[in-house]
Amino acid sequence: MNSAPNIKVLSKIKVFDGRTREGFGQISNLEKNADAFIARRDQQWWMFFSGRERSEHTNVVQLCSATLPPGECLSSTNWRITTDPTDPTKALPLLPPPPEGAWDATGYHCPAYVRGWNPALNAGKGGWQERIYYASCKQWSLEGPYAIGCVEWDGTAWTRHEEPVLQGIEAWENNNVAEPYVIYHDGKWRMWYCAAPSGQYITGYAESRDGISQWEKRAPFFAQEIFDAAVLQVNKRYEMITARRALRFSFHESSLSAQDGLWWSYCAQLSTHPQDWSEPLQLLQADDGTSWHKNGAWHPTFHYDEQRPDRMYVFFNGLYQDTHTPFGLSIGRLECSLE
Repeated sequence: MNSAPNIKVLSKIKVFDGRTREGFGQISNLEKNADAFIARRDQQWWMFFSGRERSEHTNVVQLCSATLPPGECLSSTNWRITTDPTDPTKALPLLPPPPEGAWDATGYHCPAYVRGWNPALNAGKGGWQERIYYASCKQWSLEGPYAIGCVEWDGTAWTRHEEPVLQGIEAWENNNVAEPYVIYHDGKWRMWYCAAPSGQYITGYAESRDGISQWEKRAPFFAQEIFDAAVLQVNKRYEMITARRALRFSFHESSLSAQDGLWWSYCAQLSTHPQDWSEPLQLLQADDGTSWHKNGAWHPTFHYDEQRPDRMYVFFNGLYQDTHTPFGLSIGRLECSLE
């Protein structure tokens, strides 16, 4: 393994903030947005996120998007939420909400975009498929039970799989799987996800040929309290950013330590064994005095600037210092340099 690079955090900003309305512009139908996932799509940077509507009559989390203008790099802050063509004040969901009473009736949480090979396309000949995996549950509860589903791009629209693609069936998962991060590598869809055994949470790993069924090599990846594991191929190596949180599934009191926040590591070859990854380096300490993420920072997603390959941009959820519900959320961004 090559020597570890020198990482320096150059800046930290908020991109969206439901409390102050930063980044929302004219948008009037979203109360909060969170769980950003950054992807390069159609020669443009996209952000997929979960959006909670400002309505007394619905409590469903929609799947929404924002984009940077074509040609602008990740260093830009010019994100614009995708709106209804007939009403620029309304954020446009990517697809209708799940049916009432469905396993995912609360909506689309924790979206994760990925492009991989789907062997079922083209009458079994296979083809490249865009997917967004997400977590959800039937009724609102921080304890779940949560499962993981997916929506697929059919060339003109996103369509929802009616049934979950991954459910908590192992004893160590305790009927809860969430926070999916998926990459396609070496003929398999590979997922890191959060499982919730009693009184804690850990990171699990599973892989599948079609990304829908027959998940294999299902096992704990991180046995410690790591809530997220975002993995990205960068040139000839793989990088991972994890989120450590001591809040578990309760937001009623803060118990953060200096270890809680975002951590970066790398591996020369993609490995499903944590010991093969480098010693992690901390990028963000959640409890560093910043009010908008003092109660926790999680759900990282990251990419490198296509014009400045030494610049890494990390987007993440932040929970306000004085918030005692999971809805006092912001989306922040770190700019980092690697040498």
